[in-house]
Amino acid sequence: TSGETATSATADGFVVDRAATRISRAAPRVGAGFLDAVDLPDVSGVRAVWVGTEPVDARANPSATPCDSTNFSVRGVRQEQQRTFVVPRARKLPRTFGLSETLGRFADRRAAKDFVDRAVARLDNCERRVSSARVRSPHRLNRQGLTARTWRLEFALPKDRTLRYRMGLVRRHDRVAQVALSPTPKHDVTGRAFDRLVLRAGDRLGALPAV
Repeated sequence: TSGETATSATADGFVVDRAATRISRAAPRVGAGFLDAVDLPDVSGVRAVWVGTEPVDARANPSATPCDSTNFSVRGVRQEQQRTFVVPRARKLPRTFGLSETLGRFADRRAAKDFVDRAVARLDNCERRVSSARVRSPHRLNRQGLTARTWRLEFALPKDRTLRYRMGLVRRHDRVAQVALSPTPKHDVTGRAFDRLVLRAGDRLGALPAV
């Protein structure tokens, strides 16, 4: 049978339509340049496996947070696509839990660097612009051919609720990927594991086909 996972992103994170979710017995097709489910880290309190959607055009960016509002659908960005991962068989996970990746290719390295620098600047001043925001644990990650940054972000919501993200940006030459996880206090990955995942996303960018 074919696999289909219906997801949508809301202001509170990812919403999974479990009634419309069917798991394929066949290995899923993976878009070149994207993370695959085998790359994703274990989540505390969860034994079920990750399942990824097929890549689609990034008209909207599910990996963006209220701090950076990163938009890949702008002039000069090519091959902009996004993909979402969920754990549909983990019945105790909240509907807001999920991970997404958005990527694109730029005209040259300078354009890709400028794109990331603008996003970093928005994150650096987010707490001054968004009163409900708290930006935590900014990390710089560098490896041969890769430049990356990761953050933890929290946004205060009504009724004493908190919206949480782990988010990272990685650049490989003229290509950029943004990865975002919407964890909960009980269901999360370690900061080190998320850093490794963002670098892995950078590795995967090397397979993005030329156009």
